[in-house]
Amino acid sequence: MNVPQGKGVWIQRIAACEGGDPTAIVARAVAAGLGHVIVRIGEGSAPANQRADGADLAAELIERLTEAGLSAWGWHHLFGDPPNARQAHEHDYHLREAEYAVARAQALRAHGMVGLILEARVEYERSDGAAHKAELTMRRLRDGLPHLPLGVSSWKSPLEHPNFPWYEFRRLADFDLPHIFWVGQPAEAARQLATSQNAYAALAPRRAFCAVGSALWQPQPGELVEFLAQARNSKLPGASIWRWDELGLRGNEPYNGQRLDLRQHWDVVAGFDWPVATRADKRRVGPAIQRVFMEADLAQANAQMPPTLRRFFGALRRGQLPDLIGLYASDAAQLSAHQTRYGLEAIAEFLKELLWRPDLNTLAVLDAAAAGEIYVVRWVLAPGRNSALTGSDTFHLNRRGEIVFHSTALA
Repeated sequence: MNVPQGKGVWIQRIAACEGGDPTAIVARAVAAGLGHVIVRIGEGSAPANQRADGADLAAELIERLTEAGLSAWGWHHLFGDPPNARQAHEHDYHLREAEYAVARAQALRAHGMVGLILEARVEYERSDGAAHKAELTMRRLRDGLPHLPLGVSSWKSPLEHPNFPWYEFRRLADFDLPHIFWVGQPAEAARQLATSQNAYAALAPRRAFCAVGSALWQPQPGELVEFLAQARNSKLPGASIWRWDELGLRGNEPYNGQRLDLRQHWDVVAGFDWPVATRADKRRVGPAIQRVFMEADLAQANAQMPPTLRRFFGALRRGQLPDLIGLYASDAAQLSAHQTRYGLEAIAEFLKELLWRPDLNTLAVLDAAAAGEIYVVRWVLAPGRNSALTGSDTFHLNRRGEIVFHSTALA
């Protein structure tokens, strides 16, 4: 295995995940059907997830994950230049952090770590002599870890970062793992993932491609489903979510000052089935639900939907009634469950009742088709459950882009 397989989650601070309890982390990972977990092990020339008293939290967690049948990967953030003023005189800092990354990875291999992901971003883009530093860094890493898979995690759009040493970092790496962070409209995550995959395919040398989606900015749960479905349908070996530190929050943790509750987000990730042959036996969703995703074309849906419908499904997921009503023509009609409603007042009452559903933010757009000004959008609701609801909506738009007819049908 030289790339992360299946679905995974990144961990930055172990203490911020399940109260720092490795047993609880492993149990939740197994129950969610994760194929891999990516644990932060280093930051520059210093360790990460190691307490001041010397206790190595990363080593313990990696060992527990391995014992449970999951693939445990490490990730190390590289700066290239000293990250603080006290080290400014260290002109060979890039070599020192590379040597430390090698030593840290070698130690953690004994605990079961299967590969190392190198995160390099803005610091290397701004560094003088970045290409030379990246070349020496990667040579040192590859020489010190000749049999350990190495991945590079950076931006989603290489062309937008021409000063980053792409070739030097990637030449001795095994795979790319860019961060696909989006601000959401329906199927935007899928579109951006497909765009990034094409951009990396054009780089030399060509490497295996995985991807990272983000829970950090609290997207709607359905957006995470769209990201994972696009990744699997594109036949990527794996995709992961950044990060457990937020994704795992239930709202009652003492370290959760904002009282964030992302249980629905976790549930839809857990409910998305992505089998990995080598993992331990885990809970799976029904095959009928999985076929819904495998038959979808999520990136195409974003291209097919006009702005009105992207705004419609975005507002629906966020429960924004005024934004939804503003998309209909004054004489619009809406049909569902053998009942037809005419005019904005009647449609508003229907939408108001619909928005009471607590699981609307799990809605994921699967695909869309267009014929003139008529559009059909297929979707799934609550995909983290065995009772997921699937259906389609048909829209007829006028020349101003307003909805004049809208019908809903359940599959």
